[in-house]
Amino acid sequence: WIDERGGRAEAACYEPNEFEDNRRNELQLGDIVLIKFQFTSASTFADNDPQESKDYRPSGFLRRNMPIYIQLSCLRSNCKEPAVGPSRSTSGEVLFPLFTMAPKANLRVYSKYCTEGEAACNSLAKYSFAPEEGITFGDKSPSWDFKRPIQIQDEQWARTNFAMRTSGPPNDPEYGNADIPFDIDDNADPLCLATLATQFLVYPDAGGTFQIRVKAPQRGVLVDDEGNFDDSMDDSAAIMILSSPSCTNINPLDPTSFMEASLNGVSQVGTLAPPPPSLPPSTPPPMFPPPLTPPLIPPSTPPLTPPLPPPPPPPSPPPPPVPVLILKLPPSPPPPPPPKPPPPDICPSQCLSLCKDYASCLSTLGVGCEALAMSPKCYNGEWEEYCGRYYECYYPCTENKHKPKVSASCSPECATYLIEGSCFVFSVSKDPHLSLPHGGRADFRGQNNAVFNLLSAKNVTMNVKIENADFVWSKRNVHGTKMSAAYWTLRTLMGKLIRIEYNTKDKGAAVYVGEEFKMRLVDDASNEFILDNVHVMLLKSKLRVRTDRWEMSATKNSFPFPLLNRGKVLLDVEISALYDADNDVVAPHGIFGQAYDGDNIGIDGAIDSDRHSDTTTKAQAEGAIEGIWSDYKMTAPFATDFKYSRFDATSAKHRDVSKLMGKQHAVGKATRSSKSTAFSQERMAA
Repeated sequence: WIDERGGRAEAACYEPNEFEDNRRNELQLGDIVLIKFQFTSASTFADNDPQESKDYRPSGFLRRNMPIYIQLSCLRSNCKEPAVGPSRSTSGEVLFPLFTMAPKANLRVYSKYCTEGEAACNSLAKYSFAPEEGITFGDKSPSWDFKRPIQIQDEQWARTNFAMRTSGPPNDPEYGNADIPFDIDDNADPLCLATLATQFLVYPDAGGTFQIRVKAPQRGVLVDDEGNFDDSMDDSAAIMILSSPSCTNINPLDPTSFMEASLNGVSQVGTLAPPPPSLPPSTPPPMFPPPLTPPLIPPSTPPLTPPLPPPPPPPSPPPPPVPVLILKLPPSPPPPPPPKPPPPDICPSQCLSLCKDYASCLSTLGVGCEALAMSPKCYNGEWEEYCGRYYECYYPCTENKHKPKVSASCSPECATYLIEGSCFVFSVSKDPHLSLPHGGRADFRGQNNAVFNLLSAKNVTMNVKIENADFVWSKRNVHGTKMSAAYWTLRTLMGKLIRIEYNTKDKGAAVYVGEEFKMRLVDDASNEFILDNVHVMLLKSKLRVRTDRWEMSATKNSFPFPLLNRGKVLLDVEISALYDADNDVVAPHGIFGQAYDGDNIGIDGAIDSDRHSDTTTKAQAEGAIEGIWSDYKMTAPFATDFKYSRFDATSAKHRDVSKLMGKQHAVGKATRSSKSTAFSQERMAA
């Protein structure tokens, strides 16, 4: 099969057809599984529509001498648990490594444990397989010189048995020293890196499925096997760099002006067949080219097909060969579609309200995360089963910035799990864009130096101040608005009145109890205020305000395209209900809060779409809000009374959705893309 495609370098980037690709979900023991590692940039140009983003993306390169770590046979996407329990296999592996195929001379593949064909392992134990023990590791390969990045946890590192390196050490002619370009001339084109050939020999736990994960973290502190820290490479370098001259916010003389902090990818693999009564009786011939000595492929390669067992004595016929090479199956009709999985579990809201920052830390830095948890239950084992799946899904699906969306690092199951449980934050951001409960979207210009209500609920009011703001968006001048201050008025369970102000000009946040100034929160020893059921905390530039029913925050951020809008600051706001707000007898209201209307339907309002070189925003969320925009204008920063006030209400109905003219759609299915919180700050810049 490889020879038919011109050799391993050409076969490495083979594109399977739909039937061949679907075969990975119907594996049979003995199958040869080819795992292709392909990089696709997710950066887009700021004014691309969805179709243009498929064809045009900013060009860039993968930085030289950067590691990419590979984790096979994982039970879940965080790769802390093996796909097979210790009673089934001493290693937990289900795939036996055979050899690699790479199209690029400046990319190397390494195995943590010794393999056949590796010169440095001549006298050491190699990977092996036995029906009774499963797949076992060999000795540690002398060529494995990687140390654990601090962003990868111990359990994940234990499951990291392979790695790629984009090139060798600098100035070493043996390896070459070249960056690997992608999306050349801004044409979107997936980059094929390498293919790992394996054989499926051990049936996995958890219904026969397992996951493969790839991770390339930002370069930083390393930890050796003894737990010693090494900061000699701690320069925060990222593997992915954009260098497109089409991006106005990127200095072509300094391509490091835009970098992606880390790369992640996960793939689900499995079988619908029940596990066989015993494992295959024969061991495949493992072969793995020396990772340190070019070329990658040895001059002669043993055949892929595992040798047949010795024929039995006559007259019995020889047994059939073990099935091989899943990409070379005989023609047959496509298999029937697999049965639909059971409905996903719903994410518990407490995981979001108390453990969000802890979960984000686990997926990024990986150390010191306990300090970010709002409750010790997040990390002391009490909620391990309760919030474990949330920890796996939250950051890979949201990046702590946007609504869950399916991607290389976010499975459909994870996205659905978070969306059905509303385990992510809704927001009002930038100039300002509304990301509303149930998936609605709208833009709201407001009025200069005016205060508007975002959330009015029983005993809770959150207002924001709007100011005019001119800024540059890529190549356009925009005359828009921004949020410059946030004001909360809260009544505690004991009847005490608390007022809080946080703005872009003053240091810290001011807290008032009754009519008295109580304290100013600053990001040092006095950064927290607690009274009855109200908890206020300032962490760096983010003020978090929490009651027993709501969590709200305001964050000081720079404008999009910060290099073009130096010194300009605005507030971004997040609001989350910690209870079933859709069925509250006092239905929430306000520009934002009214979207908790109990119908599980998203409503999109007016969105500014003018893309001329000089534009003025005009949308006032028409179609997504009850009444008109001026109905939400407040008489004072801490005012609670307006047309739809709920602060003192004992009962209040939902808004009348039939009177709204915006486009309606099922929860989670917006009718169009929006340049709002669905973009990270970096992607907005690109």
